[in-house]
Amino acid sequence: MTASGGNGTRRPEARQVDVVEFWRLLELFSPQQVKNPDPGHADRPVVDWSPGRPLPWDVMAPPQPIRDKTGDKAKDKARDWQHVIYLGVYDLEAVYEHLHRVFPHDEDAHDERPGGTSACAMLLVDADGRMVEDSAVLSSALWGLGRTVDPGVADPRWSTGFDEAQDRLAAEFTERLAPTRQRVEGATGSQPATDPATEAPDRPRIDAGLLTDLVELATKVAGVAGLEGVATARVRIASRAVLRDAAAPEQLPDFLNSFLLDDLYTVATSEWAPALRQYLTPAGGVPESDRVDIRQRPEEVIAGTRVERLPVGRWLSRPDMHLATSQQFAVNEAFASLGSTATVMGVNGPPGTGKTTMLRDVLAGNVVRRAEALAAFGAPAEAFTATTHEWKVGDHSRRIRALRDEVTGFEMLLASSNNAAVQNVSDELPRRQEIHDPDGVADYFADLASEIADRQRTKEQKKLPPVAAWGLLAARLGKSANRGSFFSAFWFGKGPQTSSSQPPGDVVLGFQQRLKNWESTPADRPSWRERREAFAKARRDVGVLLKQRSEAQDRFDRSRQTRLDLAATDDRISQLDAELRSTADQVDFAGETLRRLESVVGERSVRYVRHKENEPGWLEKLFSRGTTREWRRMLVSLEADLAEAESAAAPARRILDDLAASAARITGERDTGLRTRSRLRSDLDALDRAVREDAATVGSAYPTAEWLQDDEWRELHTAWLDRSLDEARSKAFLAALRLHEAFWANVPNIRRDLQASLDVVSGAAPRTLAPEARRAAWQLLFLVVPLVSTTFASVGRMLHGLGPGALGWLLIDEAGQATPQAAVGAIWRAKRVLAVGDPMQLTPVVTVPRRAQQDIAAAFSVDDEWIPSMTSVQRLADRVGRYGTTLKNGADPLWVSAPLRVHRRCDAPMFGICNSIAYEGLMIDGVRNRPDPRPTLPRSQWLDVRAADEGNHLQRAEIRRLRTALAHLAHKGVQMADVIAVSPFRAVATALEGLQEDHRGLVAGTVHTAQGKEADVVFFVLGGDPLRPGAKRWASSAPNLVNVAVSRARHRLYIIGDRSAWRSHPFFDVLERALAEHEGRTS
Repeated sequence: MTASGGNGTRRPEARQVDVVEFWRLLELFSPQQVKNPDPGHADRPVVDWSPGRPLPWDVMAPPQPIRDKTGDKAKDKARDWQHVIYLGVYDLEAVYEHLHRVFPHDEDAHDERPGGTSACAMLLVDADGRMVEDSAVLSSALWGLGRTVDPGVADPRWSTGFDEAQDRLAAEFTERLAPTRQRVEGATGSQPATDPATEAPDRPRIDAGLLTDLVELATKVAGVAGLEGVATARVRIASRAVLRDAAAPEQLPDFLNSFLLDDLYTVATSEWAPALRQYLTPAGGVPESDRVDIRQRPEEVIAGTRVERLPVGRWLSRPDMHLATSQQFAVNEAFASLGSTATVMGVNGPPGTGKTTMLRDVLAGNVVRRAEALAAFGAPAEAFTATTHEWKVGDHSRRIRALRDEVTGFEMLLASSNNAAVQNVSDELPRRQEIHDPDGVADYFADLASEIADRQRTKEQKKLPPVAAWGLLAARLGKSANRGSFFSAFWFGKGPQTSSSQPPGDVVLGFQQRLKNWESTPADRPSWRERREAFAKARRDVGVLLKQRSEAQDRFDRSRQTRLDLAATDDRISQLDAELRSTADQVDFAGETLRRLESVVGERSVRYVRHKENEPGWLEKLFSRGTTREWRRMLVSLEADLAEAESAAAPARRILDDLAASAARITGERDTGLRTRSRLRSDLDALDRAVREDAATVGSAYPTAEWLQDDEWRELHTAWLDRSLDEARSKAFLAALRLHEAFWANVPNIRRDLQASLDVVSGAAPRTLAPEARRAAWQLLFLVVPLVSTTFASVGRMLHGLGPGALGWLLIDEAGQATPQAAVGAIWRAKRVLAVGDPMQLTPVVTVPRRAQQDIAAAFSVDDEWIPSMTSVQRLADRVGRYGTTLKNGADPLWVSAPLRVHRRCDAPMFGICNSIAYEGLMIDGVRNRPDPRPTLPRSQWLDVRAADEGNHLQRAEIRRLRTALAHLAHKGVQMADVIAVSPFRAVATALEGLQEDHRGLVAGTVHTAQGKEADVVFFVLGGDPLRPGAKRWASSAPNLVNVAVSRARHRLYIIGDRSAWRSHPFFDVLERALAEHEGRTS
């Protein structure tokens, strides 16, 4: 990419690269936490080592073999130990303290820093204690810290050179751990150099002395030797049992530095697709005139939810549970705009507004669209091109055919910084309880989906009964462990595999065996022709209903227009009547005037004629010259008088003629208006009859007068989405999935293609594999599993080798919590990006001090708008969105794109509090009339506890008050799983977590702990050191923290804290007044 233009200024695309490079440098200061000691773990023990203690590889017995039950025959697989050595373990707090000294900040400001430990360097050793080649890693954070000391931040080059330092560490470690005896030639020179008898062991075993040397070397290379608090001699060793054939050098189980570093480098040095360019549009690059405020111009929402914009496919939801208007608008706009007029779209999703519900319909819409492309082929094999990609994995040859363009571009990658968010969405989609299927006919590889879900359950989930799945809609991939468990369950199933299509109840056929069975038993294959016809019928059924509603919509539009036309015609006729009356009056007046003037003309004409008749004879003219002169003088005078009268009468005559013409024109136009009114009345009568019939057919989905005029009514009653239409759309989605199943059953040799695809997905394919082959592999996987999920941290490794725009859709969840750089790699690989989140909830966690971020940004000539602590993925996606509205977020207006508006979680007063402090009344209460399921509980209130413990944010009296409240709830029959207790401060959160031992199921921690969760009852335990007012200012600097805490509560909210100390702060004042009003007391 060219860095500058001809005039020496940076081109826009070069400035965008500068932003990515700036973000990559910030990631250098974002180390990963190392695991805490856990010496008793059977397969993954972690120990802190010190001189004098034995090293794990000297004393650990080999791990027990693991029983492999994936094939037809169970067998034991041998395992070995791998050990990760963390050298120079330090507390992360020490790094942040040093950075805050280098980059000064407000000393009174509160700073919630993450705890934990990291290390100066790490390396991987095998079961014998020998270093795995190329496994040494230097801490980028400590290297950066060292550079702030030498040469110091005043040096413009202080932030450069990490790659060189990493290379130096690797070289130094390699030299220290080089083989003790090199290969040598025979003494006589005749012995081959490769003679096994003269070959030395690859590397020496690491002992205590060597380990101590490596720690000193690591701190020296990092440049932190002697730096108090960070240069330590602590060593931590994390061991893990791995399959013997998987213990390859590239299987590095842990990472020390940011997971984003390599991907950001790849992006910065590569070509870009349009999505990333649009994502990095600067604030001034989006003209305000291009934006449409949906609150000021609701007609745009009406236009955006017209029938012709409705996707054919819909999730298998209850047919009477329709998307809210704002949800449907977002879905419609995503399909209409992404890939055509835009590549990035934000959807603002306040809490409880149905973000996942909306994403489900996006998934269903894409599956149906791809089914439409598949259905165009007479035989499913026609979906492939003649292009074949080949490679080898060990001794195995792999081949995969490329799909035609028509059936690609529908791939959906769901990504987030929040692992829980990714897990929740991808776990929910396949669950049978998440669909409406009263006849129990929904089955898209349901048993296999259930087995995959069971295999990927977390420790907490395994305490609960397995959840039945209905379809293989999503795969939770990302990190290698997830990909491995998915691959094993998906490909090999459960138990002995059989050629029977109906195996015993405890056996689940893997996809490999299903394909084998279809190959060997054609009679068992679902018919492509029948499934194709069934999908076509389902598609036609939707088409008929859409056509009917389109016609009804047309009648509705014509009825509205006809009524407007009729009103306008009535107004015009009334206007013409008035004009006609006025013209008649003017005609009367002009006629009278003309008659008077013409009378004068007549009189003067008579006088003139008579005078002319009395003209003297020739004798008089001869003998009386004076008489003749007088007659002639009088004649001239009479002529002048007559001309004057005629001149006066002529305009009056023209005026009367004009008025007569006007009267005729007005009369003609009025007659035409009367005929038009008669026709319009007739048309309107017919349309009104049709509209009444349409309204009876469509029911509450028919757009009434309230729908057009009432914002709340319109949001709660989405136009045209009635039971029969949404039921048909859901059936089309199910028929589309069945067509996909038939595709897999009827393509010859497709098992070979999918085997190759899974090599790429699982990471077994060569790293040098061509991007086109990797793209073909992923596209094929998405053809069986529509959606794949991952955290942003795993994108670079999971999608290694995929280039710009390789995947159809990127769906970003909880985008408001993601730092802007986290999504870069995923966006770079996508054609279309749909970011869903809320900038008014928790903001991204950024550990680098803001002053440091600003100084680094200045070094790259990057504006403050790109500083991670001041923005997020959601904010950047929102600001390029055309449709949205503006929230007055403090002093700075905030544009939010395509907001979801109907809130269906919180009762009063929680809904009103959040809607007031964060959304300016944007949200609409969708549960206003919901019965209170907890009528015996005390009303939501502020439990006032005076802060007395100085020097600590933890107020012990608040914890005692919480214990009492929890005991009261338990007495009332409230399960602790229905309770959340959170605090703004880490010290208080630790005390809350301590209550979990006595209150099993209680969710407790910081407010961040509760993000994405909800409960019937929420306790917001404020704490706060009375001697540190800056902490309260931090907690009230924006509405986000209060908004998240309050919006977790479905039915009850209890604030525990010092009311007088907190209620003077922004947002807490609103909280206090609302609770006072709810309790019926005076604030």
